[in-house]
Amino acid sequence: EPLIANHDRSAFEIVCYSTRTNSDAMTDRLKSLSDRWRDISQLNDDQASELIQSEGVDILVDLSGHTSGHRLLVFARKPAPVQVTYLGYPNTTGMESIDYRFTDERSDPPGDSDSRFIEELIRLPHGFLCYQPPLDFPGIGKKAKLEAGKVTFGSFNHQAKINPRLIRSWG
Repeated sequence: EPLIANHDRSAFEIVCYSTRTNSDAMTDRLKSLSDRWRDISQLNDDQASELIQSEGVDILVDLSGHTSGHRLLVFARKPAPVQVTYLGYPNTTGMESIDYRFTDERSDPPGDSDSRFIEELIRLPHGFLCYQPPLDFPGIGKKAKLEAGKVTFGSFNHQAKINPRLIRSWG
């Protein structure tokens, strides 16, 4: 959301291709921030690729990687001259049709990690993770601060991944 909200509209047009079959408040906010919104959830990979190509997209950005509901087969058809993977999957797509992967030097240190990716790594200078908390997210309270020698853990993972074994490991 912050990337779409803060892009330079005089230099870039943001077109979002949604693969979601349902809509929520986040969908509505992203839709309002984009210049154009396309629902491609009902299109097959050939149709989606043809639509993207017909709209003259210069840079197509994948936000899913190999996660559930991905559309990597659209990217395999190379509907845009430059294709990038970013944010949603912390590894290579393994696809030669995807040119670049946005990352940073902490996540993928220069050197050895470069050989582990098909994509050319573009390391952003201040970190590549760019999220905004939900609008109804509670503020950070006193208990969540480092005080009295206590450590507070946070996680950006799916809640199902935070389980008793993980909490024991943190402990």
